[in-house]
Amino acid sequence: MIENHYDYCVEIHSKEDGLIAKCRMNIDWAPAVEDALWRGICLGVLDAFHPDGDIAIEPSFDPELQAPYIAGFSIRLPIANHPFSVEFNSQYFWMQLYPLTSLLHQQNQSGDKNAYYYQFFAMKKSSFVETETKSSIKIKALEPAFSMISIDLQSYREKSESVDNPQKEFPVFIRRTVLDECIEQSKEAGSLEIGGVLLGSVGKDKDETFLEITHQIPVQSPGTLNKLEFKPETWEYMRWKVQQRGVQGDWIGWWHTHSYLKDVCHKCEKYKTNSCHAGSLFFSTDDYAVQRTVFPRAYSVALVIGESPCAGLQYGLWGWRKGLMERRGFYVLDSNA
Repeated sequence: MIENHYDYCVEIHSKEDGLIAKCRMNIDWAPAVEDALWRGICLGVLDAFHPDGDIAIEPSFDPELQAPYIAGFSIRLPIANHPFSVEFNSQYFWMQLYPLTSLLHQQNQSGDKNAYYYQFFAMKKSSFVETETKSSIKIKALEPAFSMISIDLQSYREKSESVDNPQKEFPVFIRRTVLDECIEQSKEAGSLEIGGVLLGSVGKDKDETFLEITHQIPVQSPGTLNKLEFKPETWEYMRWKVQQRGVQGDWIGWWHTHSYLKDVCHKCEKYKTNSCHAGSLFFSTDDYAVQRTVFPRAYSVALVIGESPCAGLQYGLWGWRKGLMERRGFYVLDSNA
């Protein structure tokens, strides 16, 4: 259970009109809780994603603006004889506010990106009067477990190629065969989006935890030019395909392509004059929705493969960090490792 005695709210200010609204935020705490639990597991102070006792969420009041204004929040885990908490800054709230901020800036006629600014604050429950409607974001219970393997991490690093400066904290290793398969299927799909599930295991070497991606299972058919839909039958097909191939491993993420520029760029004047380097390597709000719904665990990742006539073939990895999806580095592991 989550113990939370505060309402987390936002003031919306306009440069022209000052304070224009105060809204209660219906926060989705699950990604932040996942992050705290995962850090506890990696540090060895927690054994599973379901600790005994309540998880406490508390505001971190801003030292300059003072209460009730906040700089973020903390999550305290119920670990006996070992106080353990994780701090999160106010950046966590921005994904929750995205629909509102996007709408406000669309309606802004001046074109000034800084026309609005926001201040977050926390009030004891039942002491705040709301002036705007609530967000529709809700918390969804999380259940899946994971398996842990033991591997010599140094030997893996020696047999790997680094991409995007891999973090020392929780390194990710992708088998070269997996990356090659995804790239090949991306080329076969042309400008249509395609994707699939990534299979692998969480590993441990002494005090260091890491992730190894060993297989991928592609979707049955590609999507449209700029959208890949995962329907209930898609997941049923994936499960059947995993059993058919006899593949071992946990569902630890997914991959998909952004190849629409293969079709779009040919109509662009900059492409014709060779004056553009536009790529399609990004993580969209639709991508986030898939990640949050299907792969919410703190160790889950997403591989994106982008290709355009101007920028060529690119690939990048995104993962959870402090409850947010951020681009991260990884290692490409030799197939014979």
